[in-house]
Amino acid sequence: MKYTNKFKNKTHFIKIKNKINSSKLHFGNIGLISLNSSYLNSKEFDSCKNKILKLIKSKGKLIIKVNPFLGVTSKPIAIRMGKGKGMIDKWVIPTKKGTILFEVVCSKEHLVHIKNSLEIASNNLSISTKIITEYY
Repeated sequence: MKYTNKFKNKTHFIKIKNKINSSKLHFGNIGLISLNSSYLNSKEFDSCKNKILKLIKSKGKLIIKVNPFLGVTSKPIAIRMGKGKGMIDKWVIPTKKGTILFEVVCSKEHLVHIKNSLEIASNNLSISTKIITEYY
């Protein structure tokens, strides 16, 4: 591999635009959707995922639709300018408006409980989110 670190540029959000129907539920009947475009840190995403798994327990199945694949680099504090690009500091998820983060498959009896658990878990995220539902 010639370049180990990806460059984060303005055209990166254009690549995400090519996803087919990213704002529709495919697998579950309730989901968490983002309302603004930004970079979502992998640590807060993992804490949100763990909170959802803890709250829904065996009442539904969680499906994760996004993955932190973009590495953000930074140089150490006491290093002079130059000497190339820094090491990868954290992993982020670039999200556009309308990207589904989580989907949950559940029965109609547990729908209210899972909706409440998604609301509680979305407080861990730095972006504003909305809960969408589809009935089969």
